[in-house]
Amino acid sequence: MTQTVVHVPASEGGGGGGKMGEGDFFKADVSGNITIDFSNGYYQELTITANITAIAFSAVPSNEGRSVVVDFVQGSGGSKTIAFGSIKFDSGIAPTPSTAAADIDHIAFDAINDAGSTTVFGHVLGLDMA
Repeated sequence: MTQTVVHVPASEGGGGGGKMGEGDFFKADVSGNITIDFSNGYYQELTITANITAIAFSAVPSNEGRSVVVDFVQGSGGSKTIAFGSIKFDSGIAPTPSTAAADIDHIAFDAINDAGSTTVFGHVLGLDMA
């Protein structure tokens, strides 16, 4: 059995000075093409109201990196999908979202902006956590 150890450093943004536990929290309902904005804080809770068809990221300064932890919460009725696109996951396998209403998938994203070219790594911290 292989175990992946994930180290997710705190990011700047969200008014909390970039340290975990200092008020970095953002909550929204989402669907369709979404943008995860790192300036909204380190921890974000996104309730999926319809399928997510694309994920983009913003507020990653050039030649820097940012991290964010996102709880994707299945909205009423459940069964919404998430298209992770070009996000790089362990072994190249994107997670399959949980499907029941109120299920929570806990995923960390690390974005690295290398002179205007952003690469995003995804780390599954937990699935079906409801």
